[in-house]
Amino acid sequence: MRKATPEALSALDLSSWRSAYCGAEPVRAGTMRRFLETFSPRGFSASALFPVFGLAETTLKAPGRQGRGVVTLSVDKKALEADQAVPLPTGDAQATELVSCGESEEGYGLAIVEPESRERLPDGRVGEIWVYGPSVAQGYWRKPELSEETFHARIRGEDSREWLRTGDLGFLRDGLLYITGRRKDLIIIGGRNHYPQDIEWTVEAALPEVRPGCGAAFSVDVDGEERLVVVAEVDTRRQQGGESLDLQAAAATVRQAINEAYQLRLHELVFLKPGSVPKTSSGKIQRQAARRAYLERGLQRVTEEAA
Repeated sequence: MRKATPEALSALDLSSWRSAYCGAEPVRAGTMRRFLETFSPRGFSASALFPVFGLAETTLKAPGRQGRGVVTLSVDKKALEADQAVPLPTGDAQATELVSCGESEEGYGLAIVEPESRERLPDGRVGEIWVYGPSVAQGYWRKPELSEETFHARIRGEDSREWLRTGDLGFLRDGLLYITGRRKDLIIIGGRNHYPQDIEWTVEAALPEVRPGCGAAFSVDVDGEERLVVVAEVDTRRQQGGESLDLQAAAATVRQAINEAYQLRLHELVFLKPGSVPKTSSGKIQRQAARRAYLERGLQRVTEEAA
């Protein structure tokens, strides 16, 4: 969309495009809307845009019938911190908007499971997403113990079927799947759940110099307590008037934005050189790798603001 100049758009005819999958982490409603606003005038159909649950273990994506276009649901942010999906009107100040990533189809199954007790959860409860179906892989190469734990799980009281534990969190509502984040990336501070992608988005929105999709939020243990850390790449090309970024002022802006949005105190903010944040081959943030690099002081720092 950033490269869609009027000249480039004028040469496009997208009326033959039938299926456009988006498996971003996360799929953002605002991004979907901007995509439609940009390309619909060139013939792109809203019904062709399919948000999906990308997962290598299910051979690219988890099962899910498509055809409804982009379906969103606004839920209470505070309730989500307690693993409850409580709908709110679109635009409500206390709501966050989530995008549906499809529904189960013939031969496949989706379930939301409490990861410790392994009990199936009802609609509207956030838990680990489990799936089964013919495209699910048999396991990980030469890792039998991990394969048994991940690919051969059983729901308590339903021992007849084996499921794949995806490691992702989400909930079902009216048969549709909504993803809230990854279990291992969940930040728990003061008994409240915080999703790192939300914090990373807040940092990007607060500071234009932060490169989009190039930050990571995670927690570290400090004197027996979990504390929030954010690392973010700085785009020096966006600095105003060619002047150096005022790092102290930038850090203060980010701290205030995080405090206002989540009532969280930022333990440490680290500004990084471009290309420093670890990512997968498909461009997704590797937050655990970023955390390890932070602890080992292996990141290419511009500077840092300590608490």
